[in-house]
Amino acid sequence: MDWMELINEIGNIVFAVSVGSLAGFVIAWLLFVKDWRRKNW
Repeated sequence: MDWMELINEIGNIVFAVSVGSLAGFVIAWLLFVKDWRRKNW
């Protein structure tokens, strides 16, 4: 495995992890806001 393939693999992993954590954060935030609004109305 040469350097370009290694850098490409690391880039793919970092991209997948960041997208996954961002999606999880958005879902958790939406659920929190929905629950918070239900308690306040």
